Amino acid sequence: WENGSDRKWTRAYAALEQYKEEYGNIDVNVGYVTADGFSLGKWVSNIRSKWSRGEYEVQMPSGERHAKNGDDSKKLLTIEQIEQLDDLGMIWNKHQARWEQNFLEAEKYWKEHGDLNVPNRYVTPQGVTLGVWLNNQRKIVLGKKSGAVPLTETQKIRLNQIGMVWR
Repeated sequence: WENGSDRKWTRAYAALEQYKEEYGNIDVNVGYVTADGFSLGKWVSNIRSKWSRGEYEVQMPSGERHAKNGDDSKKLLTIEQIEQLDDLGMIWNKHQARWEQNFLEAEKYWKEHGDLNVPNRYVTPQGVTLGVWLNNQRKIVLGKKSGAVPLTETQKIRLNQIGMVWR
């Protein structure tokens, strides 16, 4: 017997599979609603929020399962659900995924041109406004972009490895 929560998961996951089949990814806009009225975008957004709050199961060496954040009282994403979403290509952190996509474009540019002297208006064939993105990374590191998510040390190192000039 499936309870209400299991039925919702089954319905939502099936809608997500259909979305991937139609669009080739599961980067669902938060406002997306399926033809039958299911708020798939909101559901995906809620799943990401649960993930970021640590509301998912982890398996202990003993085999016991507990919430990553220590709060077993909430409805958790199960290990199996996480694996299913991973298999579909879930983007757990959209900011990180977008940064990675932009970095890969910067790396391609560097390999082609030998530097990151990218014109501010340059747009890659994939549509990334690379000059603007690199300029924003500089501003973030130099503390000139308020409200921006700081770069991690790893991100700074990776940019340095492809010739980022910070000033």
